[in-house]
Parts: sequence; structure tokens; C-alpha cells
Amino acid sequence: MRTVKAAERAITIILADSNPLVLSALSEIFERDERFSLLATSATTEGFLATVGRAPAQLGIIEWSLPPTGEYA
Repeated sequence: MRTVKAAERAITIILADSNPLVLSALSEIFERDERFSLLATSATTEGFLATVGRAPAQLGIIEWSLPPTGEYA
């Protein structure tokens, strides 16, 4: 359980990876560490960009080979 003070200082993160196992493992790692606050995860570029538009994070961790969208390719 996070304290209010720890939650205020936590680095906000959004994860994007097309591999569900990698996404699940990374999510678990960041959810257990009080230094981070996981805002959202996505398996697609479109989902990641939509999430960032709604809830900007301090850090985005994105799969190196995540397929681009048509708009940003």
C-alpha cells in the first residue's frame, strides 16, 4: 500500500508493448515499486498515443519495434 507522500513523488509511467507477456511482467514490476505509478498499458501505438493524450506521464516505456500508426509512420 502506498502512502500519500510516496504517491505524490512517484514517477508516472505508461507502458506499450505488443507482447502480452512482456507487458504483464513490466506492469507487475512497476506496480510493486513505490517509486513508480503505472497510469496505463497498451499493446498498440494507437492506444499508447491516445492514452498519452488523456493522461500525460513523465515516462513512456515503448517496445522498440512497436509497429507505427499510419499517421505517424
